[in-house]
Formats: sequence, C-alpha cells, structure tokens
Amino acid sequence: IDNTHPTWTSVTFASGDYVNNAEDESAINLVIITVGVDNSQVVTATLNSAAYTCTLSSNTCTASITAAGLQALTSGTAYTFSVAVSDAAGNAATADTSESFTYDSTAPTMTITSSTVDSGDTSNDANIALTFTSSESTTDLVEGDITLSGGSLSSFTGSGATYTATFTPTTDAATSISITASKYTDAAGNDNTVSNTFAWTY
Repeated sequence: IDNTHPTWTSVTFASGDYVNNAEDESAINLVIITVGVDNSQVVTATLNSAAYTCTLSSNTCTASITAAGLQALTSGTAYTFSVAVSDAAGNAATADTSESFTYDSTAPTMTITSSTVDSGDTSNDANIALTFTSSESTTDLVEGDITLSGGSLSSFTGSGATYTATFTPTTDAATSISITASKYTDAAGNDNTVSNTFAWTY
C-alpha cells in the first residue's frame, strides 16, 4: 500500500515579484519541482480561479501562464498561486501556496507644480520652487530626466513619489519644465507617461 504523500521542492514564477504592462503581453512560465511524484502526473496551478496544467517528467514541469490570463488580473493586486498534484496512487500533496506576485499594469504619472507661481504665470521671481509628484513611488528618477527650456535646476532632491528642485531662469523669457515618457519606472518596471508642462514667464 502506497500512502506516502508527495511534496514540493520549489514553485518559481519566472517574472519574480511583479508582472508589469510589458510582461503581460506574453506568457510567463511557472516552474514546478516535486518530490515523489510519478512521471506523467498532471500538476494544476490555479491563479485567479483559472487552472494551468503541466505534466511531470522526473518530478519537474513548467506551466505556461497565458497573456490572456495575466491581463484578466486586477492592476495593483497581489496574487498567490495554489499548486496541486497527486501521485499515481492518488496521494495528494498539500497544496503549495508559496509563490505570489503583484500585478501592476498601470504606468506612473508625473505632475509638476510650484509653490512660488502657478503654471502660466508671469513674474519677476529670481527663481521658483518646483515639486515633482509621481503617482507611484520610484527609485530611478534623476535630475537629467527633466526637460528644461529657458533655465536650469539646482537643489534637486527627494525620494519615493515626491521630489523638489529650484528653477532659475536664464534671461527674461518664457520657460518650461516637463518630463517626457519612459524616463523613470515604478517598482514593477512600468515606464512613466509624459508629465504636464509647467510654463512660467520671467
């Protein structure tokens, strides 16, 4: 009589901790390694009520999580796989729920404001204070990502979703500050969209 239940060595999702709006355009592999399961047994991985299967060979198989299945997920939500298998004698392994990820398909946005003037204003301020507010936290926004016309930045600082700087005009003229698309990313690796253009005439 075989009443030994199989176990798991590992369940590994190829995308890691996140799936972003580029990665969900194609299938992503879920690699499953078991202990004590016969060849040709079928593993079922359930994600968001959808079942993905693969057939074991030497205790290993790879389930393909389809692009359609990924795109059906809700952005900003964490998901956990539930992976099940039985051996040929019908002994079921305890479901594996060790692998999880966050689906984030939303591109971060950027808003540029000033506490000194409003966009579109004309004034004789020697410089203006700027605030850059991202809709999501980022770690790779740098001063060089900012497009300037008619002036220069100094004292650029910040972290997470909020950054500040001082803008000094070059001469009496119209100036502008903006950030083009794909300059920084959120935690999932989504590129930012284009910011507003902050306009000020000195």
